Amino acid sequence: MSSHHIVREKQEPALIVEDLNEFNEELLGQLLEWVPTLITNVSSMPMLLAKGINIDILVSNTTTFPAQNDIIIIPKTDSFLKTALNHLVNTGYSAVNILPKEIPFDLLYSFSGSINIVVLQQHKRIFAIKSGYRKWKPANESVELYGTAAGLHVVGLKREDNNRYRTITDGFYEIRFTAPHLLIAESF
Repeated sequence: MSSHHIVREKQEPALIVEDLNEFNEELLGQLLEWVPTLITNVSSMPMLLAKGINIDILVSNTTTFPAQNDIIIIPKTDSFLKTALNHLVNTGYSAVNILPKEIPFDLLYSFSGSINIVVLQQHKRIFAIKSGYRKWKPANESVELYGTAAGLHVVGLKREDNNRYRTITDGFYEIRFTAPHLLIAESF
């Protein structure tokens, strides 16, 4: 007996590719498995097309790209990432994975109330959490917290330095704070 999954448009997270240079091919394949809406810029377009990856949306102020005819071109009105995120929010996407050149902390903070963002870079998965976040992890796993979290209280984590923690034992860890959200980075 086989199962068939119907993936509705905008059900899976979109994928924004700003930079692929040091990104793991296997993980890229996993991100593309459910055929997300893929948004990229002019500099990453040739590498994606060379890998046989279809691009849905190109953020650019140029309109002539013969490599793939069905690409939607949206004008770059701000930074590439901000333009792409605004487009996704305005067209009803609820989640996005981003492969950036640099971790866009400012955009993670400013868009966290509008769309679920996961940034994948340097073997880290970075995303915004709300107070009361709980997750199971094996012992001795690294967890990093970014931002100012007034009233920060952690359970199951041991502080190593300013923003780096390590899980104490196999099991759940929990993070509580009074700010609207906090950024967390976990290894993958």
